[in-house]
This record gives sequence, structure tokens and C-alpha cells, in this order.
Amino acid sequence: MPQLLNKLSDFHFLKNVFYFFSLYLITDTLLTEYNTGTYLYLSYPILMLIARFHSSDSIARFAAIFSFLIIFTGNIIEPITMDAVEEPFITIPLAYIILFPGSLWPVASAGALLFSYSFNLQLSDMVILEEFIEDSLELLAISGFASAMAFYQQKLKNKMVEYKKDSLTDFLTKLHNRKRFYADLKKIKYIKNNPDIKEEYQYALVQIDLDGFKKINDNLGHQVGDLVLIEFADRLRELEGHDVSIYRVGGDEFTVLIQHQDIEPITNTLITSVLDFAKTPYKNIKSHYSLTASIGVSLYDDCSELTELWCRNADIAMYEAKQRGKNNAQWFNQTLMQETLRYYQLEKDLLTALKEEQFYLLYQPNVAVSTNSIVGVEALVRWEHPTLGLISPVEFISIAEKNHLIIDLGKWILNEACRQGKEWSDNGSAISVSVNVSVVQLSHDDIFNTVRLALETSGLDAQYLQLEITETALMDQPEQVIAKCNQLRGLGVKIAIDDFGIDYSSLRYLKQLPIDIIKIDKSFIDDSVTNEKDHMIVRTIIQLGHNLGITVTAEGIEDKDQLNILKVESCDKYQGYYFSKPVTAQSIDQLLVVK
Repeated sequence: MPQLLNKLSDFHFLKNVFYFFSLYLITDTLLTEYNTGTYLYLSYPILMLIARFHSSDSIARFAAIFSFLIIFTGNIIEPITMDAVEEPFITIPLAYIILFPGSLWPVASAGALLFSYSFNLQLSDMVILEEFIEDSLELLAISGFASAMAFYQQKLKNKMVEYKKDSLTDFLTKLHNRKRFYADLKKIKYIKNNPDIKEEYQYALVQIDLDGFKKINDNLGHQVGDLVLIEFADRLRELEGHDVSIYRVGGDEFTVLIQHQDIEPITNTLITSVLDFAKTPYKNIKSHYSLTASIGVSLYDDCSELTELWCRNADIAMYEAKQRGKNNAQWFNQTLMQETLRYYQLEKDLLTALKEEQFYLLYQPNVAVSTNSIVGVEALVRWEHPTLGLISPVEFISIAEKNHLIIDLGKWILNEACRQGKEWSDNGSAISVSVNVSVVQLSHDDIFNTVRLALETSGLDAQYLQLEITETALMDQPEQVIAKCNQLRGLGVKIAIDDFGIDYSSLRYLKQLPIDIIKIDKSFIDDSVTNEKDHMIVRTIIQLGHNLGITVTAEGIEDKDQLNILKVESCDKYQGYYFSKPVTAQSIDQLLVVK
């Protein structure tokens, strides 16, 4: 009984019941009232069933037209009284409302029926004429009213479908949006968890992030950025098909869901296509701006049927692709799983490491090339984990930056370095102390007040504090960095560009930057003795710095030959293992005495 009630409440079910009932009435009338072509009328219900249930719209439409022509033609050849067919034939337009809701088919069929009767209408018989007019008005009124109701219902239904589609579509790129993505994840989970559904497909989730898009958005404006996203989305859309669904989940992040019986080959083919067309030039950006894609891939079978974990696995694989130099794809695997577990442990432990004083500073001497004497040090943070031992800065700094923990850690480094610098100054060894400033600190922290308070608290003279920013920070937010550097120089501190030379775009801002020092990246120093091109690059950077009145420091000096090149090229300072590795403050005290 409950199932029957549910069916009765189903509007679609009720429509079919009415449709079958109408066919029964009309067919019964055709077979009982007409004497000619009885067997031909048997085709009417067959054609109407085809019109209702056939999957092809064109075949269904042809069947509906032909079924009506049978009645129309038969009514002309063998007319019968209106009384005999009045009630059954009223259902003909109503049946066409079910077949073609919102169309003029019902009214047209009613008019055609009346027209077929008019051929044999006896106009001299007023009783018959009045009856015909009455029945005609009744038929037209019913079909017209029902057609109007069906039209507005269909219009409302179409609007609802359109609104639903819009709610699941990204406004900018017209791809599926995040809401649609999560809805499809639920469908996949339902299919995989339902034992009644025999599913042989495998599923892959592909996470795509555009490398270099932020620079385009910041430097060329959001309008150009939007045009680039639209063009990239159009390229992605060419890959969409029955097995591939594409979504824009936010910003410059896109996601692809792939279903296939042999998942790896089709996924690798898609990855190759995305990597190729991502770096293809775009119509709306200049040639010196470029885009690539970092891609992470995760299989549903590796997520323990947890869609959130599936998404996280793909995200982790994508970040691994970025760590490996971008413009590549990485699959989530067990090795990456172990790295992920370590990552999350370090992320969690970072929250308490500062309070538990697990960090300490080492200092690498900054040495004058001409006198080989220490003129400064660079403060370098180290983390002694209670159970994992010494953690490399390469590993934990990126985690701290991602979670903005670098802001508090950076403040501690700055305060500790200033305190130590003041101690050296008070002991008669006034040397500069360099502190690295993260791009996160420049973007999300009040770096000016942080530095001012560190100087005031420690009592260190501002001329002995040097802040180092990377070229990456400069390239990401040049105007903001330049403004903050001007503020900081107003305090009296010195500004240095670290890893100078790895990004040629920094030359655009060199004349605007309020900097005192440039540090030549180690990659140019490594082969400068044996590689003439690297030697020329080192010479050019030194000359460029001196011509602009900027002090030049070389990083990564490991042997005497490299130092001799710096002497020949009149470089100002150097640091590296040739003089000393990073050491404790107490060791610096000894070096200041000995060297």
C-alpha cells in the first residue's frame, strides 16, 4: 500500500495513467464507431505508444503526426456524429499535451479535428450546426486552457532547469563549478558503495594549478587574468567527454574527474595534453609572461572510500609537482603518503615548537674580500625536534610559510638576532646581522613595526641590521615590496636582495628598489672557475651593482679559486664554507678573535 501511494503521488506516473486511459477511449471509439479501415485504426495506439516512449525525438514526432493523420483522414472519409466521439476525442489534444508540453500541438490537433468534421457538416440544419459550434467551443476551450497551463508549466520547468544548471556552472569559464564537483563526488561514492550496482569503472581525480598566474593577475590586472582563465578553460573543454568531467574549483585551480576501465593510460594522455597546451602562448599576455601547469593525480581506490581524503591526496600530489620544479605531474603513491604523514606531523609540531624553545640560531660569517675579515653574519634558523632530530630548514620553512606560522617564527628570529647583534656590539665587535624576511611576512605582517620593536627592545643600532628579501618576493608583489623597503630604510636598516640573478625580471625593478646590497646566487658561483659564461655573469652583476652604488656579496664560496675570481672582479664580500659553515654565536666570538 505505501508503494502504491508513492506511485499515485508521482505526477509522471499519473500522466502515464491518463495517457493510457486516453488511448483506450480513443481506440475503442475508432474500432466501434467506424466501419471502414478498422484494421488501420489498430495502428493508432501503437504509433501513440511509440510517440510516448521511443528514445528518438524524430521517430516519436513522426509517429505522433502519422497517428493523427489516421484519425483526420478517416474522419473525412467516414464522418460520424459528434455525439459519438465527443468525449473520447476531447482527450486527443490532451494526449498531445503530454507528448509535446508547451507546444501548439494540442490546439492544432483540436482545430484539425474540427476542420475534418466541417467537410460533411450540414449547414442547413441549425440544430446540428449549433451542436457543432457548442462542441467546437468546448473542445477549443479545453485544449486551449490545457495548452496554456502546460506552456507555463513547461516554461517554469525550463527556468528551474536553467537556474539549476547556472548554480552548477562557473560564471566566468562556463565549466562545472565546485558545487557540481562535490555533487559528482557524492554520486561516485554512492556508486562504489552500492553492492547492487555493478560498476567496472576506475576513477581518477586530476588537480591542476596554473604556475605563474598570480604574477599575471597582479601585474596585468584581473581583467587580463580572467581572459587567460577563459582561454585555458576553452582548451580544457576540448578534452571533455563521456569519461571526462572538468571543473573550475576556484581561482586558477581546475579539477578533472576521469572514469574508465583502464584508468592510467587515458589519464596520462590527458596529463600530457594539459602540460602541452598550458604553456602554449596566450592571446592576451605578453611574451615575457608564461604559464605552466602543476598537476596532481589520485585514484579513488587509494582513498579508503573517503572523498575528502581523495581530494587531499590529489592536492598533495599537485604540491609535490610544484616542489619538483613545476610544469610536471605527480601521482599520489605510498612514498608520497609517508611524506604526507611526516608533513602533517611537522605542521602540527610547529605549533608548539616555538613555545618549547626547540629553535635556535646559527650564524654564517659575511667576510670582506679585500681583508678576509668578518664584517657581518647571516642568522640561520635550525629546528631540533625532540623525536625526529634536526629538521632541515628547506623542509620546515615552506610548511611555516604555507600556514603563516612563519610570522611568529620570523619575529622570534629577528628579536634573537638583534639581541645577539647588540651583545657583539657591546663587546666591541660591532658587525652587521642579516635576517631573511619571508614573502609571507611582507604580505601579511606589519613588518615595519615588527622591525622597529625588535630594534627598540634589543637596543641594536639600526645600521647593523640587514634584511634580506628574495627575488621571488620581489616578483610576486613588486610595488608592495618597494613601498615597505622604503619604510624600513627610513629606520636606518639595510636592505639586500638574496639569490640575485635567478629571475631576470628583477632588473626591471632594480632602479626603483631602495636596496643597499645584492647577493649573487650560489648557482653562478659554483661553476664560475670552469665555465666562462658563469664567470662573465658574476663579473656583470658585480659591475652592475657597483655602477648603481650597491654593495655586492657572493654566496656559496667553497674554494680558493672561487675567492680569487671575486678578488679579480673586485667583489665586496663573500660567505661560504671556504671561510666557515654556519656556527653558534660562541663560535663566531672565537672567529672574531682568531681571524
